[in-house]
Amino acid sequence: IESVDIEGNRIYTDKELFKFIVTKRGQKLTREVYDDLMTLQSLDFLDRKKVKLIIEPTSKNKVAVIFQIRELPIIKKVEIDGLKYLTKEEILSELRLENIEIEKPYNPE
Repeated sequence: IESVDIEGNRIYTDKELFKFIVTKRGQKLTREVYDDLMTLQSLDFLDRKKVKLIIEPTSKNKVAVIFQIRELPIIKKVEIDGLKYLTKEEILSELRLENIEIEKPYNPE
């Protein structure tokens, strides 16, 4: 393998994404590269349908390994209006969210 690259990342750095990739420059091309593809496809912050592997031939019987990704958008704010009888915990439990703060003071009657 002559090179291993990631394309399409805008939110997460290459360094952050390479923590999930075992394939390294200088190694022989093995099934490990497909394991890396499946690992990237399993990450909650990537669109698994848009994670692709490209293996391009380069000079001297080597290849370039390219992982093309698309990050899912980051949801910065969720507003829920009109709820009177649910607690913060019930709302977050149903949404399956953690570590979320609700801006307005919540006062169920």
